[in-house]
Amino acid sequence: MVRQGAETGFLFDDSLRNDLFPPASFVPIPGSDWSVARYGPFPDDSTHILVGSHFIENTDDIFHIGIVNGGAGSGCFYGYFSDYNELDVQAVVAGTNSEVLKTCYGNPVQLYAYGGTDYVWTPDSTLSDPTSQLPWATPLVNTKYKVVVSGACNMTDSAFIDVLVSTPLSASFITDKVEGCAPLTVNFEDKSTGITYWRYDFGDGSAYLKYDTDPATPDPDPPNPFTFTHTFQNNTDSAITYRVVLLAKNADFCSEVYEKYITVYPSINANFTPNTVQGCNPQTVTFTNSSSSNTADTYLWEFGDGMNQVTNNPTGTVVHTFTNTVPRERWNEPGYQ
Repeated sequence: MVRQGAETGFLFDDSLRNDLFPPASFVPIPGSDWSVARYGPFPDDSTHILVGSHFIENTDDIFHIGIVNGGAGSGCFYGYFSDYNELDVQAVVAGTNSEVLKTCYGNPVQLYAYGGTDYVWTPDSTLSDPTSQLPWATPLVNTKYKVVVSGACNMTDSAFIDVLVSTPLSASFITDKVEGCAPLTVNFEDKSTGITYWRYDFGDGSAYLKYDTDPATPDPDPPNPFTFTHTFQNNTDSAITYRVVLLAKNADFCSEVYEKYITVYPSINANFTPNTVQGCNPQTVTFTNSSSSNTADTYLWEFGDGMNQVTNNPTGTVVHTFTNTVPRERWNEPGYQ
């Protein structure tokens, strides 16, 4: 089978053999631009085709050929049917069918060439396999890739694809503390580079902290993305670890995520109530512990007279007797007030 108009281009072992393959035997295939012919059978003699290897080609166009050996009475049929394709080379990014692709810095891209049998890609320094039909490319700058494809009959062709690489970006921030008791106020300093959009998720259910430098999509009252504070709470009996996540994007919508963990211990509010605030020497005072904490282990009482006491009772009372041996006339002197 050959394309119409190429019926006279067949050579057999480099010779024109119209006696074996008469061009007039080709019949057009309806609805196509192909013609088909059937020749043979060929006896094994010197005027036809001897047993051995032979070379068939068409100097005008590609063709398809089927060879069947055996036949009626032989008890066996076997043969070969070609599957040649026209050399029509194209190079694209796999899955996009596009000859130009913009990718994020450091992201691999799978290239895809088709239309032949052998492939050679250049430049090859950023390719996983420059001789593969589907190599992975990881360019760090804009790169035009070329693929040279070989096909049947020593035919070659080439194609190109442009991979445009976005500017590098880095999402990062630092904090002045990573743990503490509630309420814990943490100072943040953004260290991101190459970024046009920030979104902080503090992991505590509070609203996102967002900032967008694109004038077409401004945020209302945009915060300063480089320094800010956030206060974490903990009203439970156990420590809570909050996962703070920064989502950052550049102008090409490439993104990167950075995270840090902040551990907040339950809040402790120390308080007490005395049964009296004055009296005669010696004065015994009963203090009732009214602190609000379910996680405190110990309570250190300091009475201001050099004496102290440690307890582990969060709701109990502490009794202390104060004495005053300073003469009354010296009460107003510095150090005795």
